[in-house]
Amino acid sequence: MKICVEEVDAGNRPTSHFSKDGWKNIQTKFQEKTTYAYNRYQLKNRWNALKREFASFAKLVEKETGLGWDDDKKSIKANDEWWSAQSKVCLCLTL
Repeated sequence: MKICVEEVDAGNRPTSHFSKDGWKNIQTKFQEKTTYAYNRYQLKNRWNALKREFASFAKLVEKETGLGWDDDKKSIKANDEWWSAQSKVCLCLTL
């Protein structure tokens, strides 16, 4: 979300949250670029979901070595052994 980065650079995220003006600008710019008129709460929910996904990704990458990023598939690049181990861990967490 380049729009959010622009608002941070413009000073519309003075603390850990966007200001009212920041959210208003995000809404306006997002609608101009996409023609979708999402409200502040919809955009905020997506922003929070993206932050959680990024935190999970960063945690995964910082603890593992030998991982890469596949630009074509837009996914983590790792060998079959690593994927097998991760699927076992994830399976245990869901049970």
